Formats: sequence, structure tokens, C-alpha cells
Amino acid sequence: MSCGISFNIHSLKSVELMKLYNLTASYNPKIGIEIICEGKHNLSINDIPSEVDLCNHRIRFVDSLDIKQRIEAIAHELAHVLLV
Repeated sequence: MSCGISFNIHSLKSVELMKLYNLTASYNPKIGIEIICEGKHNLSINDIPSEVDLCNHRIRFVDSLDIKQRIEAIAHELAHVLLV
């Protein structure tokens, strides 16, 4: 799998996550999601599996997360964006 590329959130097929994403995008339409190789941007499945880069409007998560973990990580970061 290529890393450091845009991620299609629709591929997770989570209605709840899409609602949260759409709500977040209504406040920050530039927000994007990126999948990153383990170890890049200091992200790892064991320490910090996801992050939000508000300057670049990007949510990043490591490629080694399973589907459930990806949904949880993205939702977590979207909540951070909403709080800001």
C-alpha cells in the first residue's frame, strides 16, 4: 500500500463517521484525510496512531490500523477539529 496519500473516508462505510465528517467539513471544508506508513510523521500503532495537522488541514493515521481502529482514530481527530 502506498502511504502519504489521500484516504477515501467513504471506503469505511460508517454512517456515523460520515455524519461527523460532514459536520466538520461544514466548518472546515478544506479538511482532508491521509494514510501514512507506520513511523512517518512520528506516528505508530502503539504510541500515536493518528494526528491532526490544522495548518495543512490534514488528518493522518497509520496504515497498520484495522477498519474499526481507523474509524475510531478519524472520529477522534475530527472531534479535535470541531473543538478548534
